[in-house]
Amino acid sequence: MTAMLDYGVKHGARCVGRALLVAAQAVAKTIKAGNTAESIGLPSNTLEVFSTISMNLKANQGLRLIFGTDNDTKPLTISQNLTLINAGDRSLIPEGQDDSMTARIRQWTLRMVVMGAGTAVRGRDGMVGVDEAWVFMGKDKGASRTFEQWVRMARSQRFTPVIISRKCRSSSMPT
Repeated sequence: MTAMLDYGVKHGARCVGRALLVAAQAVAKTIKAGNTAESIGLPSNTLEVFSTISMNLKANQGLRLIFGTDNDTKPLTISQNLTLINAGDRSLIPEGQDDSMTARIRQWTLRMVVMGAGTAVRGRDGMVGVDEAWVFMGKDKGASRTFEQWVRMARSQRFTPVIISRKCRSSSMPT
């Protein structure tokens, strides 16, 4: 997939799904011309990988959050110093100890949103504020590793991560 993504981006794709499509189309054209996928720098199983991902995209609505397919979608940017990320009526917050495919997709989607927000303000003395702080607490959460890295690197990367919560939990405080 890495080779497919690299190929797609180098040929004009601006989102993951479109990059994979561009690579698959190039391989199909190359094979039709009598050459191999390797001749254009892509693996021989490119079409099978794309086919598997396409089937999963049709079957799993949440997966479409990760594999964007529309090159015209606006990229994550800063607008008037404030960006609100809203998933509409879908929850991106992984629930409990659920280890289903849907829960894993939610974790990765949340992680990518968090990484994108950090990238958008990095080096600009910006701030990323995340409501529902509990989503980031604990090793089993989708974005906790990213947030921990932010905290360690914030000063050198010139941005401030902030987590916000209405609840305060501590073992030394009564609840």
